[in-house]
Amino acid sequence: MTPILKASGIQKSFPGVVALANGELSVNPGEVHGLVGENGAGKSTLVSVICGATPPDAGSIEYLGEPFAPRSPREAYNAGIRVVFQHLSLIPFLTVTENLYVGRELSGGLGFLNRGAMRKRVDATLQELGFAHIGGQDRIIHLSTSQRFLVEVAKAVLYAPKLLIMDEPTAALNDAETELLFSITRKLRDEGSGIVWITHRLEELAQITDRITVMRDGAWVETVDSADVTRDAIISSMTGRKITAEALPPPLKAGAPVYLRTSGVSSDDGLHDLGIEVHSGEVVGIGGLAGSGIEEVGRLLFGVTPLRAGTVEILGRTYRRGQLSPGKLSRSGVFYLPGDRMGEGIFDVRPVLENTSVSALPQLSNFGFLRRGEERSSVRGFIERLGIKTRSAGQVIDKLSGGNQQKVLFARGMLTKADVFILEEPTQGVDVGAKADIYKVIHELAENGAAVLVISTDTRELLTICHRLLAVHDGRVIASFNADEVTEDRLVSAYFGQIDERETA
Repeated sequence: MTPILKASGIQKSFPGVVALANGELSVNPGEVHGLVGENGAGKSTLVSVICGATPPDAGSIEYLGEPFAPRSPREAYNAGIRVVFQHLSLIPFLTVTENLYVGRELSGGLGFLNRGAMRKRVDATLQELGFAHIGGQDRIIHLSTSQRFLVEVAKAVLYAPKLLIMDEPTAALNDAETELLFSITRKLRDEGSGIVWITHRLEELAQITDRITVMRDGAWVETVDSADVTRDAIISSMTGRKITAEALPPPLKAGAPVYLRTSGVSSDDGLHDLGIEVHSGEVVGIGGLAGSGIEEVGRLLFGVTPLRAGTVEILGRTYRRGQLSPGKLSRSGVFYLPGDRMGEGIFDVRPVLENTSVSALPQLSNFGFLRRGEERSSVRGFIERLGIKTRSAGQVIDKLSGGNQQKVLFARGMLTKADVFILEEPTQGVDVGAKADIYKVIHELAENGAAVLVISTDTRELLTICHRLLAVHDGRVIASFNADEVTEDRLVSAYFGQIDERETA
């Protein structure tokens, strides 16, 4: 069988950094090929070379049996290569249809755009893919993060790709959306496309991939059949050491005070009579399906979206409609980690130092003057404490891996000495090593007495790191479980509204 793609001996260096020492990847027709490795292993650089965004220093690529050296992403696109990146490239204020056809618009008579034909084709594509909850005339800015990613998928498959590369395709998706994407991927595979599946969710490899290529330190390590390898073996191959991302939460302390409580909370974004309670020293997880309302919980509790009814009690103070705001809550000891790290979390062109200290400037200042020496020493302390891999505190955060960027955001919260942490998708898009480190940080926060609310679409993550789990359905918390007493099946059933009376929240 002639591979759709065969990349051999790819090398690429940037000033002071060897990004690829020996990149290799071979993808067959009708194959889903997993590509895994820790952040910094060279996966993104290899993809960048394949799709024409980065010229290699050495090595060769064959595509459809012929030598291939794309000089631009458009050249690779025109050859049938599609890439769905983790960080989306959609234009927020345009519609779904306009985004799918941007730069490739259909024209009618006299050179006018054939908007009707474009709308018809996009609507048919969305229906065929099972994205009935997304309309061609919806504006991207009004869609959730998971819906935006599905639009990126639709954009990639609008014209049948010969090679489809997906970077962390399920990072922002819940279980039902993940199964839908699995179905789409299998259909493309059965039609003869080659798919490269890049993921840090190693449990997916057995579910969706046929073969797996492992990279480490910029080089190919091995390519194995998915059926012949275990998750632990993949981790060892990726890291060169044995790592487990599993971590049990610390023991709960009897009589701990409630730091976060909601009563009768409703919003304009679909939350109704939301009931949440988190004690000091407790890690509480909250999950649900897309559209259930979990996407709005963190934003509501931090005052980003308005409270319509009910009360939110935080650290003994009660807030009602019109009283919640991010500034007020930050000053009161609340830290919010948004799910969209790139769009709402980091300041990508600013250094690690500023990204870490930005929320703690009042504590680091006297009469409006920043104590820069204390700022630098505090940030350096957290870099060492959390194992943040950076050349220095002055390095621009955009140059760090996703896992290290996430650790910087945790350091930001810890530097504020917050007592309540609202963490939305805390390990989205980070590798297994960084995930284990972040779990340790979450449990350290709880051990030190903080109340931690984890909002996640990763059901396994919630079952692993939390004391209690809350299931959201139709904008309400409908069930509460002790994590050590519930199975994944029971939790997911609750997401669909199927609960036992004993489980009612």
